[in-house]
This record gives sequence, C-alpha cells and structure tokens, in this order.
Amino acid sequence: MQFGIFYYVYLKVTKHGDELIFSWLKMLIIYQVVFVVIGLIDFTLYQNGIVSFIKDYAKDWKIDSLYGNPNPFGIMSSVLFLSLLYFKNLLYQFRKLLLAILIMGVFLSGSDMALVIAIAGSLLKIISLKSAYKFLGIFIILGAALLVNLDADFLDGVFNRRLRLWTYALYLYQGNYLFGLGTGGFEDIVYSQFGLGYGLHSMFFWLITECGALGVLIYGYFLYVIFSLETFGDTSITLLKKIFLMTLLSQFTEFFIDHVEFFQLFYHFLIGAILGKYYYLKKDRMIN
Repeated sequence: MQFGIFYYVYLKVTKHGDELIFSWLKMLIIYQVVFVVIGLIDFTLYQNGIVSFIKDYAKDWKIDSLYGNPNPFGIMSSVLFLSLLYFKNLLYQFRKLLLAILIMGVFLSGSDMALVIAIAGSLLKIISLKSAYKFLGIFIILGAALLVNLDADFLDGVFNRRLRLWTYALYLYQGNYLFGLGTGGFEDIVYSQFGLGYGLHSMFFWLITECGALGVLIYGYFLYVIFSLETFGDTSITLLKKIFLMTLLSQFTEFFIDHVEFFQLFYHFLIGAILGKYYYLKKDRMIN
C-alpha cells in the first residue's frame, strides 16, 4: 500500500503538477485536524470525570488521539502545520484556524521533537522572507515552549536513556559492519538477553546498526537523489523538499517510517510528490 501511494502520487503529479499535491495536502491536514479535535475532546471529557475510550491519562497525560503514541501524533501535527505555513494559498479561507489547531496538537502531544520540528521549520520560513516580522511571534512562542520543556525528564529521556540504547546498538554492530544486525535485529537481541522490547528510537541509528554500511550507502544515495533534483525555480518543489527535510529530522529520536501507518503514507506522498513534480517540470521545460 505504501508503494502504491508513492506510484499513484508520482504518476498523477507528473501529469498534473501542483493540482494533486494541494489536494493531498488538504486531505492530510483535514484528517490531522480531526485527530487533534478528537484528542482534545477525549482529554476534556476525562478531566470532567468521564472514562476515556482512547487511553488512561492517569498513567500518561500526553494526548495521542487515535495514533496510540503521542510522538507521531505531535510530529504529524508539526509537519502539517509547516505544510500549511509554507503553502500560503492552501486552505486560505480557514488557514489561521487550522494553523492554531495543528499547533495545539503539537502542544497537546507533549512531544519535544514535534516542538523542535515546528521551531526549525518556522526558522526556515523566516529566513526565506524579506520581512520576517509576521512569523517571529510564532518562532518566539515555540522557542519559549521548548525551553520550558527542557527539564530533567526530557534530558534524561533523550540524552541518557536513548543514548544508552544507541551506544549498546553500536557495540553490537561491531563485527557486522557490512550488513549490520539485520532489520529488527537489535530488538530481538535485547529481548533475548534482557526480556525487554526496546527499539532504537532513531531511524539513523537503525540504518547504521541494523542495515550496515550497505544500507547506509543505498539510503544515502536515495537522499542525494532527492535533494540534488533541480527545482527549475519552482516554489512548490522547494517547499516540499523543506517539509521532507523536517520529516527526516523528526526521525533522529524516533522511527515511525516502518510502523505508524499515517506517517508512512505521508512519507511516501512526499517522495512521490517531489519526484513527480521534478519530472513534470522537466517535461514542461523540454516542451517549451
């Protein structure tokens, strides 16, 4: 299904340019806004004494709506917030309301990486503007929120617990440099040795330790192809590349591309849209 989405988007965009890109982004944004609203209603009902049908907030207050995990929920809210921020004509009638709902999803998720992506993406937007005053407020608010969240638990979670996982993965990787531990190999080893089901929580460490030098070479070439594509001065392909870059950055401390369906679809949509738009522009340039 993932590659079906990729080929469908690629072929359609190759023929129709921005038309399909905008319709897909609209659909994804609307779906995510619905997820945010569902999560907010569910949490509000819980606070008023009604048992949640989604999760037990007594154990974890972070809202994940229908995702089952607050991190992909927050990161999808963040990258779609940036999509709406970058494409200023997208859903312009309700743009401010939708931006507010999506950034609310980032805060409700409690995901620090989602905040990092929102800040980094907003900074890219500010850099590209001649007059940045309009967006400095967004950047300052998000930056302040991240500073508030940089508490001991966050630092322990990212820089200690996950760092220990990555260090151990690199230790296991020794002697398996070419092919790595194999996909899922780290989790299998940790479970067999300690009875724990820990994953690597990083696409990049997964790529290095489980796929080895061969996997890094293949994926590195794929990224080189994506980012080296000419834009022919087109704005939309440049913006799609920025959204793709933010999506990749989000995977430094997470790894959703293999197990969160909505994130998978968005990832393959982005690749298909970038490649399809490139060949659409290339074909149009050859004709003219």
